[in-house]
Order: sequence, then structure tokens, then C-alpha cells
Amino acid sequence: KGFNSQFADKIKLAFENDGISFFTDRSSLAIWGKDGDIPEATKVKIEWGVNKYPRDANYEKNKKYSAISLNVALGRKKFSSGFPFVPSAPYFFSLFPGEKEPVGKFYKYKYWKNTSRHVCVSSGSENDELITTVFDLKYNFEKLWNKTMPTVSGFLIAINSNAKSKAFIKKITFLK
Repeated sequence: KGFNSQFADKIKLAFENDGISFFTDRSSLAIWGKDGDIPEATKVKIEWGVNKYPRDANYEKNKKYSAISLNVALGRKKFSSGFPFVPSAPYFFSLFPGEKEPVGKFYKYKYWKNTSRHVCVSSGSENDELITTVFDLKYNFEKLWNKTMPTVSGFLIAINSNAKSKAFIKKITFLK
């Protein structure tokens, strides 16, 4: 409830795996976002999994696709993406289960290079395997940017696939 979406018509949603699954059979980008401060949150716990990874997805080879990711926005101050037609955004982490990437590796993306990081939080999990991710937002923010972490100001679920992919989310919990 209360989610805004963009480009979601290309993604098929289903209630399965005790959660919501996201499936596409073609190249697709879609997001579902929720704006709202979560003042005491310092960590996020995600119960999720990948049924099918996008073809050739591999951040190590600059093939930056993911069957699913969770982007956590930090603060209200927005920063330029570095490109004129891409909107400004606050600091954020984009957490994703990778197929071939090393766990715990931080990646810069072509947009928001100074204020965002994509982070592989699991690697090569089996189809339908439930992955439990606990990511310490505060520790990683302060280590990376050497400043106090702003309040969590929202989050979004993103699909960025170059081909057929399928993933699911069972639960997202923000922790103190």
C-alpha cells in the first residue's frame, strides 16, 4: 500500500514464495517506490531470492542488470545525476543479489557516482533459494562517505533486466 510505480506494465507480478514475485520475459526497467522517513532505521533486512538471473548480468563486466534490487534513500537533499535528463536523487544504496559478482563489493553506476553505490549482497544462489540479507546502512554510509548517515527517507524495488528474469521478495524490515 502506498507505492508509486514507473514502467511497471512490463513486469508480471504474482503472489508466490510467500511474497511477491516479479517476472519479465523481455528487456525491462521498472520501479515501485515508497517515500517516507524511517527515523530510527540503521539497517535493512530483506528476505528475497532470484528464480532466473538476467542473461549475462555481471557488474564485474559492466553488464549492470539485476533481477531485483532494493534501493534505500538516505536524506532529503538531492544531488545531480551528472546527466541532464536523469533526475536528481538523495544518497542511496542499491542492494542486489548477484549471480557472478563478489559479495560485499560496492559499484559505482553511471549516474549519481558521488552519492550512490550498488552493492552485491549475495552471489550465485540457487533458483528459488530464500536469501536473507542484513545490510548495515549506518556503518556503510559513514565508512564510505565519512559523515553521519541522514535519515532513511524512502525505498524502492527495481527491476533492470536485459532479458527474461524472475525474482521475489518475501519481506523488507528496517531495523534500529
